[in-house]
Amino acid sequence: MKGLKFNKKSTIIVAIVIVVFLILTIGHSKLTKSSFAFDTYISISIYDKTISTRRKGELIDEAFNLCRQLDEKFSKTNPQSEIYKANNSRVVLSDETKNLLEYAAYFHLLSNEKFDVTIESLTTLWDVKNRSSLPTKEEIDEALDSIGARYDFGAIVKGYACDRIKEYFKSNSVRSAVINLGGNITCIGSKSLFEDFNIGIERPFSESSNDVIKVLHINDKSVVTSGIYQRYSKVNGDDKLYSHIIDPKTGYPVDNNLYSVTVISNSSLIGDMLSTTLLLVNPDNEEMAEIIKKVNKDFSESISVIVVDDKFSIHEFNTKSSL
Repeated sequence: MKGLKFNKKSTIIVAIVIVVFLILTIGHSKLTKSSFAFDTYISISIYDKTISTRRKGELIDEAFNLCRQLDEKFSKTNPQSEIYKANNSRVVLSDETKNLLEYAAYFHLLSNEKFDVTIESLTTLWDVKNRSSLPTKEEIDEALDSIGARYDFGAIVKGYACDRIKEYFKSNSVRSAVINLGGNITCIGSKSLFEDFNIGIERPFSESSNDVIKVLHINDKSVVTSGIYQRYSKVNGDDKLYSHIIDPKTGYPVDNNLYSVTVISNSSLIGDMLSTTLLLVNPDNEEMAEIIKKVNKDFSESISVIVVDDKFSIHEFNTKSSL
């Protein structure tokens, strides 16, 4: 067309305008909403300005609906849930549940059978908040005999929900968001074009939730921490802590020199299962590196692990320089 002429200088100007537009439209205009699911408080934030506030609210509400649906489906206490029915009568498991059981089976073998989603008898027995005393040896032995019969998806459902929400958001063109399902954190994209999300690893047993032992700079990754300090109980004035993470080999809550294991990964589901696996197995440094290498290969992941021991020392494995 006559009058339309582009030279090198005008092309550079157009490119600069596009970059400035991207900077202005990604991040720094977030909407955050909170809810309750999976027996914990959850929150979701959507940042980018390309999505209206109203639309952000609609997307977050749909994400919360998805959380409630998954919570109801995989609850071990809801009589209407698939897991409750499977635990109490014969029921045909859905393809979705079978798929999760395949992931669980992988980590079951990887952990020398310490990661186990069929220990509902033990996790219910050790729900000491509803007890006035510790389980007896006879009760523990009976629960150990029931391993394999009843499901508890507590170690995987939040990670799975994070992945489902991330998939849903990305299919709706969300480019910048943070999903926090009770400590399972998934970041979509970055906070802005030049700023990653800052995610803190909480200092175990600190009285302040703002007391962090390390800050991670995260771009489009999941951060999952399993720790003995997150949910624990004391019984009858006993000073000993009883974690919610149960070792199916002993029948007792995990008791070793690890306070927490944090996994940075693409998939929150993988991070959820691996963090629990490593906390239960408590491998030495060489074994830790080999386990991470195997999971990276088998799931096409790019995993880093940060361990906090009982002396508050930090050990990092396969951690990229960007962290």
